[in-house]
Amino acid sequence: MTTPDPHLRQVDHFIEACGVDSPHRGKIDYSCTTKKGQGHIFYENGDLDIVNDKTSKEVCGRKITNENEPAKIIRAENGGIILSAPYGTVTIVAANIRFVAVDGGDGGEITFQASKIIHQDSPTNNTQGTNVASAAAQNASVSGTTATVVANTQAEVQSGIDSDKSSVLGKILDAIARFKKFFESICSDDPGGK
Repeated sequence: MTTPDPHLRQVDHFIEACGVDSPHRGKIDYSCTTKKGQGHIFYENGDLDIVNDKTSKEVCGRKITNENEPAKIIRAENGGIILSAPYGTVTIVAANIRFVAVDGGDGGEITFQASKIIHQDSPTNNTQGTNVASAAAQNASVSGTTATVVANTQAEVQSGIDSDKSSVLGKILDAIARFKKFFESICSDDPGGK
């Protein structure tokens, strides 16, 4: 007669396990999975896997009456957060959406990068900063019913090809090259861009 494993309980529809080895992330602390492989697995190293075959839906905040009270908080005490949909679209819908990068150390940066198009559309679109630069490797256009260029000291408009890095256009072209190198580095396996 085979002695049942005290760390494993299997019934007709689900399997519970604790203290058994896993081929993926080491020893299982506790798991409850169906025979179709759906469920959750806590590992002794602190990892957690939640697996389901189709749509995962979570509803919260049904009894919140204060608009300043958050309905959901996702916080990473250390490390980052990745939202990945390599074969789909990530859509964020809200009354207001804010991206905030806190300053300090290597923080304080927000980067938008697309292989084809970044589109912005709103009745009012404002850009403000201590130093603001817009550079196009090929074509750049500014159009409107009226267009105003204002500078407190001097406003310059230049044309022609100027590769001198000491000129305004030369600095813009040099910035384009540096931006391109930076974006290539963050998309490669070598974050240092070496």
